[in-house]
Amino acid sequence: MKKIIFFVLCLGVCLAVYETDSWGVEVKGNNNKWTFIGSVQQSSVLKINASGKVDFGCKFGECKDTAVAGFTGSFLGFQSSDDSSMGVMMKTAETEIFFETFEFAMKIAYQQNNPCLAYQTAINYFGKTQSPNYDQGGVWIKVVKKTGSPYIGTQLYYFWAVQHGINEFGLAINEDVDVYAKAHDGGRSRDATKSYGDNKGSYQVTIASSSFPVAQLPTAEDCVSFNPVTMMVKQIQNSWKIVDGTIWMFDFGTNKLAADRALMIMKFYKMNSSCYVGRPQPSFSYLLAGTNAPIGTMSGEDCIRFNPATAQIKEVNCHYKIVEDNTWLNDFGSIAEANKALSIIKKYGFTNQCFVSRPNPAFQYLHK
Repeated sequence: MKKIIFFVLCLGVCLAVYETDSWGVEVKGNNNKWTFIGSVQQSSVLKINASGKVDFGCKFGECKDTAVAGFTGSFLGFQSSDDSSMGVMMKTAETEIFFETFEFAMKIAYQQNNPCLAYQTAINYFGKTQSPNYDQGGVWIKVVKKTGSPYIGTQLYYFWAVQHGINEFGLAINEDVDVYAKAHDGGRSRDATKSYGDNKGSYQVTIASSSFPVAQLPTAEDCVSFNPVTMMVKQIQNSWKIVDGTIWMFDFGTNKLAADRALMIMKFYKMNSSCYVGRPQPSFSYLLAGTNAPIGTMSGEDCIRFNPATAQIKEVNCHYKIVEDNTWLNDFGSIAEANKALSIIKKYGFTNQCFVSRPNPAFQYLHK
């Protein structure tokens, strides 16, 4: 097993450091049993590669066919099968669209630092049966849970090729798994217990495992200062806004009552900065009074009280929620943004999440 340290610079967003473990095994052509490669821990990304070739049909004299690992890169990516067949996806216009869509979906999952979404993407795109073609490509890979059941779907096995840069993403591992390889046997299904006995050669199969690259957001908080004394409600372009001079701070649409109420709250708590996580489309926002959380209780507030000490992050359907007891406080697509928001809540000791004009609040804030 080899260990490699990678440093990934996430342009202005993060500097992720992660360690990769790799294992390599020889998979012989005439071995009808699955060859164990290695175990991969949860919260990892699994990547697989193979080299070498197996000649078959050799029992009858001259070898009739050759299966080259990865089919020399002329077809694409992970390959799935049903209970009775192992298919090879050929490079056609249809598969080009398939993989372009897959790559786009995986890029979104990784940009959002969402391992659960990456896992679900693999299920959605590869939990399908492709046309069986036993005589091309050669290496079968299976990923199984520690219980022995397949990691994805009822019977999902993987064939690795490198044509479209799928190796850039890998397979997100959400629980501990074992990885096996087996050589193609000239027409037999992947789970055949007997070999034709006419294969020559072997493959070298390598797996690499690294921690899922979760972004580390900048430690500095993203805040905009304003003067609560000079702030006012103003109608601009048929929309009611809270402004500070020429700066538009908050927009309330046609809801002037909500704008007036929000301005009263900001003045009551002497709020003078508005802060964000995840701009330009922030997933979390909060206001401060000076360098502290606003403190006090204003008459008529609509608030949910919570304990910041016991607040935690839970993954629900590939979204990351800040929860306290049975209360969901905030929802995030990115685990990095969820972590940042939770650290802010704990830093300032916020104990109340408050709203103006629910059920679709025009304004939200936190205070102690």
